[in-house]
Amino acid sequence: MGYLFKSSLSLLAADHQSFAGKIMRRFLKGLALLLLLLVLALAILPHFISLDSLKGPMLARIEATTGHKVSMGSLTFSLLPLAMIEVHDVKIGNPAWAGGGELTDIKTLHIGVELLPLLHKEFHFTDLTLEEPVITLIEQGTQANWQMNAAAPTAQQTPPPANTNTSSGIAIPPVSFNRIVIKNGSVIYQDSSAASPLSISAINLSLIAPDPGKKMAFKGDLVINGKKAAIDLALDHPGYGKDSFHSDVDLQISYDKFDMSWKGAILQNGGAPYLTGKVHIAKLDMADFSNTSNAAPAPVKASSPPPASAGRWSDAPMDLSGLNRANVDLTVAIDKLLLRKATFENIEVTLHAANGKAALTTNEVKAYDGTAQIALDAGSTGAADIAVTIANMKAGPLLEDVAGFDKISGTLAANIKLSASGLSERAMISALNGQGDFALKDGVFKGKNLLAMVHNIGSAFGGSSGSDNTAFSECSGSFTAKGGVVSNTDLKFESKDLRATGTGDANLPDWQVNYLVKPLLVVVAASGITVPVRIEGSLDNPHYR
Repeated sequence: MGYLFKSSLSLLAADHQSFAGKIMRRFLKGLALLLLLLVLALAILPHFISLDSLKGPMLARIEATTGHKVSMGSLTFSLLPLAMIEVHDVKIGNPAWAGGGELTDIKTLHIGVELLPLLHKEFHFTDLTLEEPVITLIEQGTQANWQMNAAAPTAQQTPPPANTNTSSGIAIPPVSFNRIVIKNGSVIYQDSSAASPLSISAINLSLIAPDPGKKMAFKGDLVINGKKAAIDLALDHPGYGKDSFHSDVDLQISYDKFDMSWKGAILQNGGAPYLTGKVHIAKLDMADFSNTSNAAPAPVKASSPPPASAGRWSDAPMDLSGLNRANVDLTVAIDKLLLRKATFENIEVTLHAANGKAALTTNEVKAYDGTAQIALDAGSTGAADIAVTIANMKAGPLLEDVAGFDKISGTLAANIKLSASGLSERAMISALNGQGDFALKDGVFKGKNLLAMVHNIGSAFGGSSGSDNTAFSECSGSFTAKGGVVSNTDLKFESKDLRATGTGDANLPDWQVNYLVKPLLVVVAASGITVPVRIEGSLDNPHYR
């Protein structure tokens, strides 16, 4: 009997489990069918929704705001896989002076929207994707085709409210996006004063910025005038739109052979942003950033030579107002800095800027087979102070790189302290003051034979015989600068056959030199009368007598 009872219970339990399984399977099938019908509804519903009523008011608002003619193709709406508005063939026209054409031509715009607000006839935008946008920027004098010139409304034409579109019964809030993507875009910048346009192509960028309290990421790559560039930026608390925030920064930038990183922070407390941290540059070759061209220079018509100082210093005003907005404490480390004839290694620059003043100091930098250390203070008013210490540097390539002067070689040591003030090159040079000392060892003055000159050998002045160089073992002295005039009274010059002193000055504003070399002792077999040599004229092409 017990066995039969247990068997009956087992059969009842099995029937119950079978019944529950059937119920669950039917429920899952019904749920799957419901989801399928919902997906079909979401896929079909947009085909019954027309956004053409939005097109006219949207174009009118954009044209009234920008002053540019705008056109667009079809306007469609989809709910899968996300709620999205697609706008095709968007064109923003150029002003008449730019010669027609388009400022912007976008193949397709994808605009993401939130679903729930749509039930209340409200658009809340989320994403924006631009496919194959072509942007042409044109600048002529004071005119630029991207300038927005809103048309003034007439009495018969009242502009719509700034935040709604009542003509369609759909509310459109101020436009903002959590995510912006550009796919295969291009930009051409044409400036009437530039020799060639700037071309940026293969632009693929993405910006994710959900809200000021969350991490912002900006990443992408592009090609600038044929050179690849990339950027990767992350801010943990960007705080855009806020007066006070603190955000850590992680930035990577590459351009052709140039790579830079910045790890630090951006802080703001009601004023200008305050930047801190460390910038690292592996290799900086200044030739990569020069505007040199392989084209042959245009022939210059023969004319009387201008004064030596003409064109030497610019009178164009220097705008240093940016220092009023600078607020930084940065350390910049450069592994290698390449100039025309030198490589600087292991540079570390400390930069502090605040309240319209900036201070820059370097470590002891290796260059020109020696070392140099620089300290610079500058202000937005044009005041500047600089201190330079040089040890065992090759003077030839140094002077050629810095001043384009190639008449002297040797090993240089110097200590220089200068100050200046002005808002143009000429003003600063004319206000140059300071002092310093220098010593050149084992070098050559190129172009003239001073030994022959002090022996009153006429051919030496014409350069028709003998060596046109003067080798020396030492050339040293000190100098003072006042009002742009650099004076020296204690020159000491020694070579194998010549001892001499010198005194004179160099007028930098006028680019003139007036210097007298006095021989003290000449050790030569030939007899003759030794005479002083006067050096005068332009600094880059002096005369000797």
